[in-house]
Amino acid sequence: MKAFAVCLRWTLLGLLLAVIVAFTAVLDQLFPSAPALAGLGLLRTLAKPLASLALELALLGGVPAGFAFGVVRVRPALRELAFLLVIPALLSVIVLALSRQVDLKDDSPGNVVEGLIAAARQSCEAGGEDVPVPIVNVTLRCSDGKLSGAAPVGKGTFKASELVPSADLSRLEISGFELSLPAGKSLPGLHVKAAEARVRGLRPWGRPRAEQVPRSWSLWLAVLMSSAAAALLGRHQNGRRALFIGLGAGLAAAFAARALDRSPSAWGLLLLPLAGVTAAILSQLGWDLWRTLMAHFQTRHLRRQRAIARAAGRW
Repeated sequence: MKAFAVCLRWTLLGLLLAVIVAFTAVLDQLFPSAPALAGLGLLRTLAKPLASLALELALLGGVPAGFAFGVVRVRPALRELAFLLVIPALLSVIVLALSRQVDLKDDSPGNVVEGLIAAARQSCEAGGEDVPVPIVNVTLRCSDGKLSGAAPVGKGTFKASELVPSADLSRLEISGFELSLPAGKSLPGLHVKAAEARVRGLRPWGRPRAEQVPRSWSLWLAVLMSSAAAALLGRHQNGRRALFIGLGAGLAAAFAARALDRSPSAWGLLLLPLAGVTAAILSQLGWDLWRTLMAHFQTRHLRRQRAIARAAGRW
């Protein structure tokens, strides 16, 4: 029971620190539009999906590191280590369930953006000036009723008659699309018009809305496998090395999950749990390589110092 208590304490500490980092990083996405959203009473509504995502990323990044460090403190046998894996398994279930509860249920960021665009059109009809639409960073021009903003690719601009976002803002359906890209040093300028256009692969606002149940299972398995790999590789090492391996495994899983959110696929969900395991192995090899190189340079430095000392003695 002592080993269980030690591992649980360090795993919870790793999760807590990761939650702080994840909330700071993810909620930074909200800050540019925070004043406008607060004035419209939408700040809490759009903060909840980001908070839900932060919990998932903290789970992926913090639990393997904390668990690996806890394991190296008690150095359990393999049979005991198998029992200790109950800690990341149960924590994953609790945090994933909490993240789903925090997320929006009856509304979505896409619906909020559609409402903002509708409100901007009403403002124009009432005789207002051009209205900026937060979150999607476009402006409704009252002169012609078109939406304009920075192009999703390059450094150009686009115009659209209508813009319909998906629930998580990862896709945009555009009508009356016009794209203008300026000429570069070796490329000519480009102007494209299309009656209908679709933009995919945008960063979702919070957790993606597609394939939520398979994604939750994939994240749970990713945390469990990353924690097991980091603990197995680091349990006979010192604390710094075990922490390095755990951080490598956790951060790799978190970045892989975030990349998968942009382009979700069934194969990606199946392979996500392997990202942390692979990173744990590479972290151990990288640590060994670093220590070998440092020992080599220290040996060369000592030899040089001795050679200089012998040369000075002759003179």
